[in-house]
Amino acid sequence: MIALGPLYFCMVFLELLQSLKSELTLGYLDDVAMGGDAKTVLEDFLHLEATAKEFGLELNRSKCEVVGHTEETRRLFATQNIILPETSMSSVILLGAPLSAGQHLDDVLTVKRKELELLTYRLTLMPAHDSLYLLRNVLTAPRLMYLLRTAPCTDSPELPRYDAVLRESLSSVLNVDLDDKRWTQASLPVRWGGLGVRGVVLLAPSAYLASAASTTELTSTLLPERLRDIEDSGIAAAMSAWSKQASTPTSTLPPPASPAQRAWDDPCCQVKADELLDTAADQVELARLLASRSVGSGVWLDALPLSCAGLKMDNATVRVAVGLRLGAPVVRPHICVCGTTVTADGHHGLSCRFGSGRHARHNQVNELISRAFTSAGTLAKLEPQSMCLGGNQRPDGVTLVPWKRGRCLAWDATCPNTFAHSHIQASSSQAGSAAATAEAKKVRKYASIIGGVDFVPFAVETSGVWGESARELVSEIGRRITAVSKDVRSTSFLRQRISVAVQRGNTACVLGTFPSNSHGEGTAVP
Repeated sequence: MIALGPLYFCMVFLELLQSLKSELTLGYLDDVAMGGDAKTVLEDFLHLEATAKEFGLELNRSKCEVVGHTEETRRLFATQNIILPETSMSSVILLGAPLSAGQHLDDVLTVKRKELELLTYRLTLMPAHDSLYLLRNVLTAPRLMYLLRTAPCTDSPELPRYDAVLRESLSSVLNVDLDDKRWTQASLPVRWGGLGVRGVVLLAPSAYLASAASTTELTSTLLPERLRDIEDSGIAAAMSAWSKQASTPTSTLPPPASPAQRAWDDPCCQVKADELLDTAADQVELARLLASRSVGSGVWLDALPLSCAGLKMDNATVRVAVGLRLGAPVVRPHICVCGTTVTADGHHGLSCRFGSGRHARHNQVNELISRAFTSAGTLAKLEPQSMCLGGNQRPDGVTLVPWKRGRCLAWDATCPNTFAHSHIQASSSQAGSAAATAEAKKVRKYASIIGGVDFVPFAVETSGVWGESARELVSEIGRRITAVSKDVRSTSFLRQRISVAVQRGNTACVLGTFPSNSHGEGTAVP
């Protein structure tokens, strides 16, 4: 009954609104705006106040405002003993959104920026994974989205200032150095290789234009005919900014017909992402950027930081994972325990054969796969014996009951280093090349598997890129878990757990290059 309260209110209140005679009448629940001739508006005001009492409603005059008050309207309202606060057009707020650009809108954005400044210190006191999740999903762009979609914010000088505070906050929370290129990447959506901590300068034009496009039919219905063709200066400013953001060196992209915000946002994000690729300093940077844009490479960023679900990452893991994705320094240059020089990017440790992290990463991924099979109603065993002809190779695991077509399924997991010398040339040309190569190698290795068993290679790169066979297997297991548990999120959770396990293993590998007597962060072994 409580949930239906707004609906019942509107059903009763609609008849009252339809009885008003003002040229413009807008109502959102109990928030009503009237516009037109002052005499007519006054008559409607009195009618609304009197009729509302019949429904048990009382008009709160202290919350009413008059816009465009003149001496004539003051005298007119005074004849009815009505004295209402006066508001200039430049400071009108309707349903929480300033209607015009200028100082008043800037002041509102300033308050939002100062709130973020206050939150930054509090976020640094929290675990990094919690803080990153809140920044992405609650405290930054989501907190401003309503304002960006309803108010003409595009040209406000407060937007760059807000982004500057956000950049500093993100750097403090993650303990990662964010230069201009890293910030550009970090502020992109995850699907474009970023962290999903959106910068509002890039987002504002798309948000406003998408909102305008989605409400065109509604506004044409609500507005009087003589007002429908009045140009919205906010739309013109947003379109100008969007055209600059979405342009390429060779052409200017036309505005999309879709009212979906993503349709407006993606062209702008693509330009930024392509600029990063075009300015890549070497093959390593190119491979990193291509990998970050690959589907599934940023799954760990969507993981809810819950220890009980196996998804919580410690501060060291978050820092290293973000650093590897953005190309930020993760360690001081030093000599690895194997004698090799480790550069600041930490890439050597991802595949160093002397590091214990590789084994922990591999074992954790296999444990997750095995448990997932069990959750799907299919028992599985790790490290089965005597499954190949002509050798002592054994896959990482095998189901104990048939998986498909009456045949059991064996798998073997691997986590190839995207940035290894053996992979870097291919990785810098095509994301996922290292995973594809690793899966093909596994297929050849276990070509002699016996016992009526099918084989699936399972490769996830250190950069987070999934091999094709790994993606398909996880999707199938997830579907079967959903059939058992009725939880439609099963596939997503499984992907996240495996992705987080890879990042934990990466951290253990990177930090494991230091001598055992070194002091510093923990090794974050899964």
